[in-house]
Amino acid sequence: MKLTKTILTLLAASCLTTVIVPATVWAQDSDDAAVLEKRSLDESEATEAAPLSEGDAAKSEEEGTEHHDTEDHSGHDHAQRARTGPELTVDNVPFALTEAPDDHVLGDDKAPITMIVYASVTCSHCSDWFTNQWPTVKKDLIDSGKIRFVFRELPTAPQQMSMVGFMMAECAPSEDYFEVVQYQMENQLMMFKQAELGKVREEYDKVGKLAGLEDEVAIQACFQDLERLSHIHVNGERATAAKVQGVPAFFINGDIYKGGQSADDLIDVISKMSEKGLSKLPTTLP
Repeated sequence: MKLTKTILTLLAASCLTTVIVPATVWAQDSDDAAVLEKRSLDESEATEAAPLSEGDAAKSEEEGTEHHDTEDHSGHDHAQRARTGPELTVDNVPFALTEAPDDHVLGDDKAPITMIVYASVTCSHCSDWFTNQWPTVKKDLIDSGKIRFVFRELPTAPQQMSMVGFMMAECAPSEDYFEVVQYQMENQLMMFKQAELGKVREEYDKVGKLAGLEDEVAIQACFQDLERLSHIHVNGERATAAKVQGVPAFFINGDIYKGGQSADDLIDVISKMSEKGLSKLPTTLP
């Protein structure tokens, strides 16, 4: 079954979805669907570029690690797409650098340090981080009460896949949101391979069931939920205001973090902040 015209209209209305093409994610297995998905994947690879820091840039060059910037194949970056009126800044976008009432959050609300992470389920570096670093960060920093963790969606190409994945996560019970996102991070490569074969619908059926969307009616209702779509749109505005240049992007107590992104690096930074009672990032980063 193809995406309905209504769903395409809703997704295209988002400031983050300029790569919508017909008959992709919900297409039945077909050569056309495979070609369309492969085209999107090729465009995705072309946009994987600028890392967030000089340190990460060097690491990427040595290890071949890829980052997603927020530019799409049309040449319009995320900030340009999101900006439809006055320039979006931290002064006119509420909660750009702090936890918002609508955020997806883990951790003690009394934790002295808040970490905001922007990421995408179709970003290879995000997938790597959430697969290999996240378990330790969650155990040693979140579950221990040292930080409050805020996750914000920032879809990257192929954006039709990213938006469908995030919409399904949004429609899941709040307690299952992170599980749905984590599943997509851990299975990203396999989902891309299935997309190339025109079988991505089967993978999103699995994601849908994990999110509690048991049938086509529930899935279609999810995609037509303007409130959930708006939440993703608002996170795009917050990212623009915070001057996010690529994902994953880390903010610690309102400051952009440009150090190493490994669990060990983050634990070291948070430990130093806690020991010294700092509310700001230390000037010397690992």
